Parts: sequence; structure tokens; C-alpha cells
Amino acid sequence: MDKDTEIREYEPTDQAPFQQFYMEMQSKKRTSRVLHALKQRSSARRTWQAGLVGILGIHFSRHSPALWLIAELLLWSAGVSVLWFKWIGQEYDAELQKTCQHMAAELARIRKSEKSNAWIMTDRQGSIVGTVALKYESGEGKIGYLTGADPQIRLLLLKNAFRFGRTINI
Repeated sequence: MDKDTEIREYEPTDQAPFQQFYMEMQSKKRTSRVLHALKQRSSARRTWQAGLVGILGIHFSRHSPALWLIAELLLWSAGVSVLWFKWIGQEYDAELQKTCQHMAAELARIRKSEKSNAWIMTDRQGSIVGTVALKYESGEGKIGYLTGADPQIRLLLLKNAFRFGRTINI
């Protein structure tokens, strides 16, 4: 741990700052995750394909110029993609909000459990830059809720959790 950061136990007052930190961390991955979900969603593919077939059918029956066909195909593809991206993005945001609230509540619950604890790492300004929890369950310690702005932060948080586990003989 360097001079600019501090690891301390998670407190109930950390819930709102944790949620803000977690949302910021996940928002960096939002676009790629939504695009991945868009590729996986079969209904999005069917909608796009049905539109293409319809446009092609109209153009081949009227013998329209190829430029019009290309323009309509591009507009259809762009429009459908934007609509599906927005829709899946809203679903992702709602799910992320639920996950974030669950994690904050779970960290507080773990903190109160016997032989368990949760920690946050803060920077010089007091902003959260990482979290980890050690949960004692079925006679063993389980690491969870590990988040961090970079791998070094996650490593320091893990070391702290392992140190805690050793001191209480987990």
C-alpha cells in the first residue's frame, strides 16, 4: 500500500460512495457488454433479418436502383441497431443498479458476520478505489466482492483479506 491510499473496514456510511464507485467501474464496460448482449440476442437478429428480407423483396419486385437499395439497407440496419442498443442498454442499467444495491447490502451483512469482514481502499481524497470481503462459511474463508480500479489495488486488498484470515485462523 502506498502513501496515497488507505485500506479500512467497510462501514454502513460507505454504502452510497461504494455504489457510486461500483457504477463508475461498471460503466466503463457498459458499451462492450451491451454490444455483446446485442450479438447474442436472437430476437434482435430476427428483427434485422426480417427487415432486410422485406427491403430486398420490395426492391426486387420494383427493380429500383441499387443505390436506393443500399441506402435503405444502411438506414434500416442503423436504425434497428440503435433501437436495440438503447433497449438492451436500459435493461443492463436496471440490472446493474440491482446488483450494486445487493452488493452494498451484502458487504454490510458480511461485515457484521462472525469471522468475516469487508474492506475498502480509499485514495487521498477519500474516494473508494477498491473493495474486498472475506466471508467465513462452512468452516472456510471465501474471498468475494473484489473490485479495484487496477490490478495493484486488487492485489493489496487480497493481501489484506488473507492477513485477516490468518490472524483468526481461517
